[in-house]
Amino acid sequence: MILFRKNGKLMRFNRTSEYALRVFFYLVNQDRELVSVKVLHHELGIPYKYLAALMRRLAGAGFVNAVQGKHGGYRLARPGGEITIKQVLDELEGDDSGSICILGLENCTRREPCALHDRWGAVNSALDEHIYSLSLAELAEK
Repeated sequence: MILFRKNGKLMRFNRTSEYALRVFFYLVNQDRELVSVKVLHHELGIPYKYLAALMRRLAGAGFVNAVQGKHGGYRLARPGGEITIKQVLDELEGDDSGSICILGLENCTRREPCALHDRWGAVNSALDEHIYSLSLAELAEK
């Protein structure tokens, strides 16, 4: 199970994030070669229409470059070592996890912490350090 933080909770990635990470892992190994949606669809088993919409979204966010035409396709817009899981999740899942209390309290701060504030902070720090900070290239190596 792949987890991320949202609204102060650990949750499973949504389908779009899972598919995007699969696409990125594939593209990072293509050495900047263009890859069509058709190839991605066949190689990764992602529904074609969903994948086409996802690729347009990733291009709009600046993660991939799109080349139109008969021999067109997609490739990473920058090296896989420069794209982190956190950047992808922030784009696809939203970046609202850092400021939300795990217990749902509105006034949870360092000065007035909830009962789980320090422990949840440690979990968040560990996730940031060990998972979310990993680049696509680092993950592809493993």
